[in-house]
Amino acid sequence: LLGGIITGITVTATDAAGNQSFSSFTVTVRYRFNFVNFSDLLVPNNLPNEVAAGSDVRIDFSLSGFKGANPYSAPPVSQRINCFTGVPTGAIQPIQTRGGQVNYNATFDFYSTTWITQSLWRGTCRRLTLSLNDGTMQSLDFRFK
Repeated sequence: LLGGIITGITVTATDAAGNQSFSSFTVTVRYRFNFVNFSDLLVPNNLPNEVAAGSDVRIDFSLSGFKGANPYSAPPVSQRINCFTGVPTGAIQPIQTRGGQVNYNATFDFYSTTWITQSLWRGTCRRLTLSLNDGTMQSLDFRFK
């Protein structure tokens, strides 16, 4: 699935005189992604989500259906960012998770993982990034209080 679901399409056009023209192309279908518990309706795009440093942060996201037990193409990572500009200021680091894996809830159609944060992050901001099997990357910014 890396890169999404790729489908070949062939189109034929015929004019009134019976002349035909053919064209082929591919379409890549990506996941319909949505963070479940962090909504753009609640937090404007230019503001980070506020969480307590050293707390467990539950990350729930939907891919509009089950996409396998491990929807990641690489482990989730975080990176320190400037709290005002969002510009990365630190090295990319794999995140620590409670239980070490992502779980799928079929009843409510979402994946869930719990990010273990560090108390020394108090007063800083970090970007959490998920790399998915369809080739996309999804990120959320957090301010640690």
